[in-house]
Amino acid sequence: MDVLKVAICCAETDYSLALGEALSDLHNNLLITVFDGAASCADDAFDLLLLGAECANGAGSFTQDAGGADGLARDAGGAENPPCGADGLAAHFADSKKVIELVDTPAEAGKDLDALRFKLFKYASAKELASDIFLFDSLLTGKKRIGIRKENTRLIALCGSAGGVGQTTVSMGLGQSLCRYHGKKALVVSFEEFESTLQFMNKRDDGLSIGEYLYYLFKNRSPLDLESFLLWDRYGVRAFNPDKGKNRLKELNIEQLAVFFDAIASDRFEYVLIDMGECFSAAAAWVLQQCDKIIAITADPEENERELRFLTYLRFLLGRKAESDLIRVRNRVSRSPEYEEDESELLLIDYDPESVVRKADANPISIDQGFGSGIKALSKKIT
Repeated sequence: MDVLKVAICCAETDYSLALGEALSDLHNNLLITVFDGAASCADDAFDLLLLGAECANGAGSFTQDAGGADGLARDAGGAENPPCGADGLAAHFADSKKVIELVDTPAEAGKDLDALRFKLFKYASAKELASDIFLFDSLLTGKKRIGIRKENTRLIALCGSAGGVGQTTVSMGLGQSLCRYHGKKALVVSFEEFESTLQFMNKRDDGLSIGEYLYYLFKNRSPLDLESFLLWDRYGVRAFNPDKGKNRLKELNIEQLAVFFDAIASDRFEYVLIDMGECFSAAAAWVLQQCDKIIAITADPEENERELRFLTYLRFLLGRKAESDLIRVRNRVSRSPEYEEDESELLLIDYDPESVVRKADANPISIDQGFGSGIKALSKKIT
């Protein structure tokens, strides 16, 4: 993932932290560092600096930390990082083109694209500020940074170390639980090579497929009306009508995936549940890094070497996010009379074949029995 490293230095510490958190929540590829001293801020340490009208004087007020629970790095003043005020910052970055100034009133704000001088109103929305930050960076470097505007949509990935662990079944059940019991709007997106969506939803003979959606999306480069391309169940869970052959989503590169998720991650859906299928490609790894939660599913009764290697891969890929964002699930658990409750971090979903209702055209899922107990517990973890 192409990360944009941004430093924020303002006199108002609470504002800096709030802005950093808002920008991080909005774009996963913004790496924000908040600090009140600038001597440590070498010109090559960050891609951009958001500089307030004044900077805090005196000793640094932050504890040296690789990153807090909010995902923001903090930089404190100290013997090697002496704090400096606005004059020191101005001197340090006098010849730098990386500075965006944050101003107190809309009247002071303005953008000179030719001279590359940006003054942004500090109390504008995070979305506006992020848009201007990416614009400034693209003018400065000629690069187009790839990010997802998440707005109010949460991206949830469901993945496993091997196929056949029930990713699609859990995805569909989780979508149903979110719609029925939490009042949320959920879309299931499949990254399987050959989608199994139609096992759980009735086919629309008049519906357009995911491949056709992608064709029109990249041809027009503008949002489309999704309804013509979607299937739905009786509870309102949506999913794309699959292609007749291979899933076209598997063919997209990272930039194309960013356009796709940018188009669907809108206020229309509060949750996008991503059935990852095989997730070892560079594009799949990028998708996992964008997600708010990653649900790792196994159907094996005990941990095995493949599962442990997969978990190691996920923790390496997600870094600090793994501690808070990774949820482990053991699916199809058979509870015999001598079964001992698992006291590990695993969330258990019972083996319950009766929860899949067999019909001629599709097999809708019921979450009103044993399978549903685990699904409901999982939905609480992501809401």
